[in-house]
Amino acid sequence: MADRPTPPSDISPKDFFEKFIPEQIAALPEDKKQEARDKAGDFSTVIGFNITDADAAYSFHIKGGDIEIKPGVDDAEMTLVTDEATWRELMIDRTANPQQLFMSGRIQIEGDMSIAMQLQNVMPEGMLM
Repeated sequence: MADRPTPPSDISPKDFFEKFIPEQIAALPEDKKQEARDKAGDFSTVIGFNITDADAAYSFHIKGGDIEIKPGVDDAEMTLVTDEATWRELMIDRTANPQQLFMSGRIQIEGDMSIAMQLQNVMPEGMLM
């Protein structure tokens, strides 16, 4: 996995989705953005993140390698559902394995699970997990 900026350990889910990730997307070098567009082709989807005990629900609108983050998960084709402690292990501390979390039931996937597999092919390396 490529190096990626580490968010502050005490960042809230709200600040992570509303500030940190958009800043990281904006800061990606143009060649990485173009690489994501090239890999994605016409792939488009909406992926939700629902952190149940933090009252935080956001969706990544992905279209042709470009990403826009919006509040809510109502239009998500696939939603990752978890609690804040698990989200923090996965996205902030980076100490958890996504597959192990899923197999242990600490992460649930609602909707089209195949999108999670496709996502690995279109996101800039190291962007999410």
